[in-house]
Amino acid sequence: MTQTSASFFHSVRRGLIRSPHIPDEVRPASLADGYVAQCAFAESFLARNGGSLIGYKAACTNTHAQELLSIGFPVFGRLFSKLCWRSGQVLAADSFPMLALEPEFAFVIARDVPETGPSATSWNRDTIVPYVGDMMPAIELVGHGFEDWGVYDAPSFAADNAVHLGWVYGPSNSKWREIELADCRVELRVDDVVRKVGSGKNVLGHPMNVVAWLANTLPGHGHRLRAGDRVITGVSTDIYPASPGECIRADFGILGSVELTFSE
Repeated sequence: MTQTSASFFHSVRRGLIRSPHIPDEVRPASLADGYVAQCAFAESFLARNGGSLIGYKAACTNTHAQELLSIGFPVFGRLFSKLCWRSGQVLAADSFPMLALEPEFAFVIARDVPETGPSATSWNRDTIVPYVGDMMPAIELVGHGFEDWGVYDAPSFAADNAVHLGWVYGPSNSKWREIELADCRVELRVDDVVRKVGSGKNVLGHPMNVVAWLANTLPGHGHRLRAGDRVITGVSTDIYPASPGECIRADFGILGSVELTFSE
C-alpha cells in the first residue's frame, strides 16, 4: 500500500495522473503508513531529479492551515535540495500546480539533536535552542493537483509530503535569540502592497515550539534532526494565493526579508 500511495502522489505531482480526489485504495491506513509512503515518495523524487534531502518542513502548525485541511495537529515533510532557491529567484508559474505561498521562519540545525531531551522525556522551546543555528526568512510554496484542499486526511497529507512544492530563503541571521520571536511581525507584500500580516505566535505559539515538536516526533518515524538540516516551521500569516507576474516579499522586520517573482 505505501509504495502504491507514493507512486500515485508522485505521478500526480508530475502531471501523469489527473484525479479530482484521492482514491480509497491509495490512502494510507494510518499516519505511520503515511510517513512510510512519504519516504518512498522522497526516494522516487531523488531517483528522478537527483540532489539530496536537506531537512524538514512542519505543516499544520497554524490554526488557519489546520482549518483549511481539517487536520488539527502538525505533520512533517521532507525538504529537497532541488526545490530550494535563494531570495530573488524568478520562478516559472506554470511549473507548479498552484501558487499558494507561506511566509515562514526557517532555521539551520547546528548540532545533531539526541533522540531524547535533557529530561529523557521530550524537548521544549528552551532546551532545543542550543542545537539551533542561524534563522532565515523564508517563503514556502505549497499545493496539490486535486479538486480542493479537502481531499486530504492526515495520512494522505503526510504521504503527499505535506504538499511541499519548494521554498525560497533569505539571508542568514544569527541574532534571532535577541528578540522575542513570538512577537516578531511578519508582512507578506505583493508588488510592495501589504496583503497578509502575522507573527511568530501563529506557529504553535512560537517557532521554537515547532523545532522542539520535530525533535520529539521524528525519532518515532526513523529520523532525527542533524547538523546542517534546514527546518521551516509553518505559515506565520494566512496562506496567500499568488498569481503569475507578481513580485512577493515576506518581511520579518529586523530579521530580514525574502523575495520571489513568478514569471507570467
